[in-house]
Amino acid sequence: MIRSVEIKGLRGIREGKLTDLTPLVVLVGPNGSGKSTVLEGIFLGASPDAAAATVQVIRRHEAILHFVFKHHSVPATLAGDGIQSFLRLSLELAASGGGVALLEEPEVHMHPGAIRQSARAILAAVRRDIQVILTTHSLELIDSLVAESSDKDLGRMSLYRLQLQEGILKHSRVAGADVAFERTTVEVDLR
Repeated sequence: MIRSVEIKGLRGIREGKLTDLTPLVVLVGPNGSGKSTVLEGIFLGASPDAAAATVQVIRRHEAILHFVFKHHSVPATLAGDGIQSFLRLSLELAASGGGVALLEEPEVHMHPGAIRQSARAILAAVRRDIQVILTTHSLELIDSLVAESSDKDLGRMSLYRLQLQEGILKHSRVAGADVAFERTTVEVDLR
């Protein structure tokens, strides 16, 4: 499990450090606060082959998946963006045998019901000892994660409010049990 992240000279982050990372880490902050850069920094730093990791950051691979009905099948690429996102998230988390999952705004294009299902899939991965580090602008995703969490799950969750000030990554950390109480202050960063 990744316990801390230190970034120097990556995109807009001149320097910054996040410590005390938990099995479920939620990164929030306004656009340009460094959320995506933190995910990319973790991916690049944890990859044994930096060149291949850099190419993977740039290029996206699409799996071929079909919905199969009694008399025909339909490519998943013809489904709506929300269904595609939910399927990709669920399959990637289910296929993971451990380690770390980096998710950038997993709620994008999703209906509120799919966001709740995504929260369940994320928590199921954490319960299987997969560390999930995600970025979000969605209060609905945060609310769903809290609502679907047991007390044990909340103990394994943390939320980091990020700010980028003149290239320095600043943050405040909220423990999982306090995320619901901090909702109104977090909402300012998300809306």
